Amino acid sequence: MSSHRAGDNVKNRSMHTDIDAELARFEAEERARLGLSDGPVHWTDKMIDPQFKASERARTTILCGGLTMAHDYLVAGALSGRGYTVRALDCPDNASLRFGKEFGNKSQCNPTYFTVGNLVKELCRLRDEEGLTSEQVIEQYVFLTAGACGPCRFGMYVTEYRKALRDAGFDGFRVMLFQQTGGLKQGPAKRLDSISRRRSSSRSPRRSSRAMCSISSAIGCAPTS
Repeated sequence: MSSHRAGDNVKNRSMHTDIDAELARFEAEERARLGLSDGPVHWTDKMIDPQFKASERARTTILCGGLTMAHDYLVAGALSGRGYTVRALDCPDNASLRFGKEFGNKSQCNPTYFTVGNLVKELCRLRDEEGLTSEQVIEQYVFLTAGACGPCRFGMYVTEYRKALRDAGFDGFRVMLFQQTGGLKQGPAKRLDSISRRRSSSRSPRRSSRAMCSISSAIGCAPTS
């Protein structure tokens, strides 16, 4: 009697083992048929850590804004003197407010709507009036503004930019921040800086060139290589 029970137990374990093997084989076949990878694919936000490389410098236009018009023109002038193609955004208007309310988060303050909407308005103009595709706008333009760890404009606006840009059809557009800590990397591009200083000194008075260099060094203008 005991030997009969032992045989049944062996048979049951063998049956369970065969079922497990069949399920594993079926799962592998279905994954191969559907083109599924072996491991889970996690979504990552490519707008969180944007990169602007030295190799992209010649074909990329930097749009700057988010501060006062005087600050925006100062940043644009400093970077233009270093060989970058830079353009300060126009002053926000009622159309900017409309774009901000359409694509931004709800119940934000008007400065957020004006500032974020101003960038979205310009990118939509490039797409709708100048005939660029959304992919071309994402590849050929970056936005530069100030950021920090504080609240409101310096600490929260960058997330509002990303949300509005994604909803407006510009997912992946690069929003670059310059700040006192953790800003744009300067180290790998020292050679480009020295070349720019020599070019600036040959075109303008020495005092003006030195002032431009100090301004652009302070905001961390050099891209990563």
